[in-house]
Amino acid sequence: MELLYEDYVKEKYLDHNQHMNVTAYYLVFNKASGKFTGSIGFDDAGREENQLTIFTLETHISYFKEITEGKDFKIFGRILQYDEKRIHFYEEMRNADGDLLATCESMFLAVSQITRKAGRFPEKIQNALKEAYDKTKNDPWPENAGRKIGIPRKQLKK
Repeated sequence: MELLYEDYVKEKYLDHNQHMNVTAYYLVFNKASGKFTGSIGFDDAGREENQLTIFTLETHISYFKEITEGKDFKIFGRILQYDEKRIHFYEEMRNADGDLLATCESMFLAVSQITRKAGRFPEKIQNALKEAYDKTKNDPWPENAGRKIGIPRKQLKK
């Protein structure tokens, strides 16, 4: 996976448990995916030129290990799937020791800035997507990708 973002836990990221809060996780994952989408042609100039932007259709964040103030982290990402208008994107946040802290899985959609309806990636962006995808297409599917939320039936209280 490609390194997309590095930072540390700032005081403003903390919640009442004195660890990074859920909105801060979304913020830093969004910064990381924004770096990726910018690199494939969805920077300010690319959005203006193509009159096309990206909307997030769905995001699923899973938390595995807490991180506290002042601790460094890195976010890595990769394309799991894509087509002419969608990107299935996966990110992992890891601490300085390489421990998995959280994952973020998102579905992005190309949207026309004129019609505000789904659009298609122009050829230049499709080529950039293919190039990015090809770097990890033979890597194993991430163990934590495709998870769903729920309580196993056998554990439900009646």
